[in-house]
Amino acid sequence: MLSVCSRAVARAGRASLQNHGVRAMSTGGVSKAAMLKKMLQSNDLEFLMEAHNGLSAKIVEEAGFKAIWGSGLSISAQLGVRDSNEASFTQILEVLEFMSDNTSIPILLDGDTGFGNFNNARRLVAKLE
Repeated sequence: MLSVCSRAVARAGRASLQNHGVRAMSTGGVSKAAMLKKMLQSNDLEFLMEAHNGLSAKIVEEAGFKAIWGSGLSISAQLGVRDSNEASFTQILEVLEFMSDNTSIPILLDGDTGFGNFNNARRLVAKLE
């Protein structure tokens, strides 16, 4: 039943997005980091949709969005903790791994404070790439 519902939501989302000029994007062998960088540097308006686990990430992709917004609030909430860095670095990475493994589009993560200092933020970016 969930699969049928998610396909229906994806079809409706795709139709709505196509009516607004948004098209699904094929990766064509390009890395997700390169895809996100190109989107961020483009003058075109792009829409991202929030996801907080592998299933919601797949629904975002099937709906035709070009990228996923990994919201710190939503990820924390689905883990059952407050959005005040209570979820650990490794817990966030685990959720993002499921999201990334199930999709072919990039994920823009709300990294909050970078889990400490500059060195932790740099390490987080390296893990996410």
